[in-house]
Amino acid sequence: MCGQTASSINDCHGVNLYTGSTRTNAVTGVNNGRVGSSIETFIARIRAKPRTALALVAVIGAGLTFWHLPPNTLNPFCTYRAQYRLDATLQVGGELLTSSVVRQSSQSRQWIYVMNSGGCRQRYGTALTFRAKDDRVFLIHADICQSAEKFPENPVDVIEHCSQNWPYRPIGFIVDSASKPTTWKPFNFLVGDQDAKLISMKATPTWHHPSDDLEKSAPNILKSVFETDNVNGWSNSPERIISFERRHGNTEFNVRILQTRPSGIDDGGERARRVGHRAIVPQP
Repeated sequence: MCGQTASSINDCHGVNLYTGSTRTNAVTGVNNGRVGSSIETFIARIRAKPRTALALVAVIGAGLTFWHLPPNTLNPFCTYRAQYRLDATLQVGGELLTSSVVRQSSQSRQWIYVMNSGGCRQRYGTALTFRAKDDRVFLIHADICQSAEKFPENPVDVIEHCSQNWPYRPIGFIVDSASKPTTWKPFNFLVGDQDAKLISMKATPTWHHPSDDLEKSAPNILKSVFETDNVNGWSNSPERIISFERRHGNTEFNVRILQTRPSGIDDGGERARRVGHRAIVPQP
């Protein structure tokens, strides 16, 4: 007989008949051995063919590089002038509100510009979002002047470089409520209009993909359509700075305009009266 006791009954090969542990361990060992052998065989084949190894490393490296490149780097139809991280601070009464985006100033390539002039817009990183304690939302577009875009390494003081030639003028938008948007109005964020003033904005070059905090700080803004008082009014409204593609098919709020002109911004009539000419329609 092969080892019959009250505490353990083993067969003649040392396998515990209650647990079968030796046999299980043996099977596991065989499987691990097969995996190890396969890996060793793969490594041996690579070592035997240096060109194959180099090609494999090159493919992996190219894939990782492409993954980390900014959008439109290799796009045959679109390109970009600059890509930067924008960090801004807005003072609203006694509050200091901050917002950050990664913005890419994308545009069509010259060879197809006529056909694709509006086809390279970004979905993310187009607007800075500031949410106050009273639930108001302050939106400022993330475009900066081209002189600020030309600094390739160090952070740039955007207010210092762009205050005299701000793209689309220094106009932001105030939405009355982040929770239930009902009305919006423009404001001049450089002069302290509506008790809100931009006090800091820095741009830093980056390879990070475009992003913003709009969905986190005021998600219902992405469920809104912003009404204007004329057909072409969208260009001076939140409609221009918040991607329509992000809101399409998901709108719940129709937000009407409350005020047509912010403080400190000249219109064509005022300029005409000063220079004695007919009114000029202001352009961004």
